[in-house]
Amino acid sequence: MALWLLKATGMLDVALSVVALIAGGLILEVFAAAKAPFGYQDKRGFHFGTETQKKSFDSQDENPN
Repeated sequence: MALWLLKATGMLDVALSVVALIAGGLILEVFAAAKAPFGYQDKRGFHFGTETQKKSFDSQDENPN
């Protein structure tokens, strides 16, 4: 029914273009997430690789309360 309405109004090409743009955006997002670098983030910023050492508490890291 909806496809018939799109054909009747001549908007099928617009609808297909919108669907193609949405599908392309989703594929691009999945590709970008798959190729993103692995790493971790702390309060000093983002670091590539894995966090290998256990963090020791410095005087700056402690809660002042």
